[in-house]
Amino acid sequence: MDKIAWGCDVIIGTSYYCDFTGDLYLSDETTEEAIKSAYRNQLGMSVEADKFPKKTIARNGRPQKLRHFANAGFFLISPEVIEVLKTLDIGEGAVYPTSFFKKDQKTPLNLHHSYLNIGNVKDTFLAEQSPRTEKSGAPRSWPEEDRRRVRRGLADWADDDVALGSACLEGPDIWVEKCFNDAFFISDRFAQALLRENLAEDFNLKRCRVL
Repeated sequence: MDKIAWGCDVIIGTSYYCDFTGDLYLSDETTEEAIKSAYRNQLGMSVEADKFPKKTIARNGRPQKLRHFANAGFFLISPEVIEVLKTLDIGEGAVYPTSFFKKDQKTPLNLHHSYLNIGNVKDTFLAEQSPRTEKSGAPRSWPEEDRRRVRRGLADWADDDVALGSACLEGPDIWVEKCFNDAFFISDRFAQALLRENLAEDFNLKRCRVL
């Protein structure tokens, strides 16, 4: 069987944004820091627990049901996904609990999702073998030698559009590719566990070639 990994195209898709927001976004004093922490999470950086919302608040009176993966600025995952993660190597990643409340910020809700800190970066994306990817600029925070490289992404990608080097098979089962925008990646072991538990649909999995 060919070696494969999977991309999860769920970071910026509007269908994955949910009817909840973290309490950190509700205060002028903490909103800017929350945006920075959420961005660091998207880049695969390890983010401390105190940078994640302790309370998660409904935006309206009748919020829609939470998906197994949802975006509230920070990434929310269901208890079922958390159970899958317990069987995997998540490296420097972490799961941080939060408490849910109605819009009044006082009435508790019986929800048990937690926040996911991806926490791992790999540098295995093969741009030349992924011709459909679109170029974008490197972050200003990168050292000059890295800024000569570009990051890439796909607005609408299909199975096998993205190629990764075989080093992606080493280490954690979940990670962000340094030179790929707006997605994270998981091992085939993680993907198969999601499929077995009927959780994969909410991760919008795209098969990646491993060369």
